[in-house]
Amino acid sequence: MAQIITPVMGALTPVKYSLKLVELLYNDTLYPNITNTTYEGAIKDSGDRVRVRTLGKIALSAYTKGMQLVKQELTPTYEDLIIDKQYYFSFGVDDIDKLQNDVNAISEYASNTKNDMEDLVDIDILTYMAENVKGSNMVGTNYSTGTAAVAATTGVVTGTGTTWTAAMVGGIFVASTGTSYLITARSSNTSITIVDLGGSTYTGGVIADSAYTIAAATALSVTKSNVYEKIVALRTALGQSLSPKEDRFLVVNSQFEGILMQSPEFIPAVASAYENVVQKGLIGSIAGFKVYTTENIKGNNTTGYFFVAGNKTYCSMAMQIMKTSIIPSEMSEDSFISTVKGLLVWGRKVFNGNRGHGAVLRATLS
Repeated sequence: MAQIITPVMGALTPVKYSLKLVELLYNDTLYPNITNTTYEGAIKDSGDRVRVRTLGKIALSAYTKGMQLVKQELTPTYEDLIIDKQYYFSFGVDDIDKLQNDVNAISEYASNTKNDMEDLVDIDILTYMAENVKGSNMVGTNYSTGTAAVAATTGVVTGTGTTWTAAMVGGIFVASTGTSYLITARSSNTSITIVDLGGSTYTGGVIADSAYTIAAATALSVTKSNVYEKIVALRTALGQSLSPKEDRFLVVNSQFEGILMQSPEFIPAVASAYENVVQKGLIGSIAGFKVYTTENIKGNNTTGYFFVAGNKTYCSMAMQIMKTSIIPSEMSEDSFISTVKGLLVWGRKVFNGNRGHGAVLRATLS
């Protein structure tokens, strides 16, 4: 008589599966450790936006005895964290596999699903964070030769006496007005295109031919001899921008980690140093930063990696797994396959008031 094994897919309910995925993502992605997740509970559906109030700044005035106080009218501003990233997963499980498989279905299938989710989320958030710092918080080799003029609506920048290279794409263009913009394209030695930080278009209007700076136009070379110096430069940039000193992080890759291991200032993450050493990717600390490692860093070792540092307030992140469902094989007319599907949605936002809480080291490694 054939052995009968109780189907394990019966335990694979949509609610349990969704909760298991959330648990795994929180344990295995970087974003809970490097972003502000305060607004995550406000997500109701993909396409939602979370309206965040930025408080007005309170001014201090001199006081003399008996004077009448002048009340300051506060004018808070509002910015939206838009849930605009939407990805689905869908897979099928044959009834034969259900009967022949005695592993825990929720844990196994959730683990398989979350692997791609993990890379997808980390790549997106690290790229976004690298492209949203103000120019003064970019650590690299700046370029300011010649002059530049910006067109009204296209964001096309025309240079005079410039030699702009393809490697400058991804750097930050600081106009004569002091405003920072992301460089998205390069057409020639005298033509590049810029967009607003955090946006997809340019809204800065006409900027007359004048001085400019491309922050971190080219990468610095990081070695075991100067790695601490470069990390301190990140710390200095954050300090000058009044970034909070607590909850600071630095995200590196394995090659950078190898260089750090040779630095006497690096403190490896051991149980005596951290109570929460199980945090995903945490390898230690240096210069006041908790250091996390991942291979999902923006850039390469030819034109430079963009290593992100900052305080958790720098970037806000909200993510949910929505509409998880299981369609049993009994609902299919032409197969014995049960279908599992779900929708992953998230949004991220660097609010203007927090832009100085992040910094980027553009570097090659040797």
